[in-house]
Amino acid sequence: MNIIFNKDGAGDQEMKKHLGFIDKSIGYANLDRFIRNACLTLIEIIGQPTYEAIYAMYDAGNPSATDQGYITMLQDAIAIEAYRRYVPSKDVGHTQNGRRMRMDEHEKQAFEWMIDRDNSNMERMFYLSVDQLLNELETLESWKSSDAYKKLNALFVSKTSDVQEWFDISNSRYLLLKLTPGLRQAERRAILPRIGKEMMETLKAAPQDHEDLYTLIKEACVYWALSWAMKGRLTVTLFPEGVLQRFVSDRTTTQGKKPPLQNEYAWAAQEFMRDAEDILIKIEEIVAEPVQEAEEPTTAQTDTEKYGFNEDDNFITT
Repeated sequence: MNIIFNKDGAGDQEMKKHLGFIDKSIGYANLDRFIRNACLTLIEIIGQPTYEAIYAMYDAGNPSATDQGYITMLQDAIAIEAYRRYVPSKDVGHTQNGRRMRMDEHEKQAFEWMIDRDNSNMERMFYLSVDQLLNELETLESWKSSDAYKKLNALFVSKTSDVQEWFDISNSRYLLLKLTPGLRQAERRAILPRIGKEMMETLKAAPQDHEDLYTLIKEACVYWALSWAMKGRLTVTLFPEGVLQRFVSDRTTTQGKKPPLQNEYAWAAQEFMRDAEDILIKIEEIVAEPVQEAEEPTTAQTDTEKYGFNEDDNFITT
């Protein structure tokens, strides 16, 4: 695997450029194995061809301004992901006598709540870096031909604006990408059985011809996917600040996170699913074929009625 760092031995300078808050004593050699793991994480997100395309720009040297944008965004994401994996093991000293807390006269060990807050902050920094990278990749052909991009764009909900209309995800492309399995499940389990394959293909090809139905389907898919996500499938830190965030207790241990006091995650999942089901009912009403009322059976006609005779006329029969 090609590592998009340490070209011509400049790894230390690159780390300092992307992680300006770390000490000079933390160099590329300290982070090397974590950088390799972080590269694999980014390859899973953007795909091997896209990663290799950006690496080629980096390896060639003298990149254009556009190419440098790709390189910088990718390195940002890898660097922060590598460091947040590295730092938990650095919080304690690993000695021949086991793990020890190291402290000198100029430093104090951070309180556990500070560590928890910093861990959460670095996690958000990683998600933001990936968002910025995905936005930058919109002009890169290898990304547009990747499986991840094709799978997302084959869905009814394929843009952040499609979600923003009903739920604020701060236009996070990474969160939208992570919601893809839930969106795909919504189409397969909820939409396809209600509108059929032919109508689904028609809507995706020409949504403007059935705008009301198309809008309802997108709304249902968004709520369904959010319910899917809240069932423990995605970390809540992926969502914008303030949306069902973890509660951190005042106890001095990183394991002291309070569980949601009233099972908020399950409640949120139920509420989102209830919203989805309400919209699905409206979809059923739109696609249902109008039922024609059957005519009530008439009484049998008499022979005189058949031939146009009427009992009140003056025609005499025997």
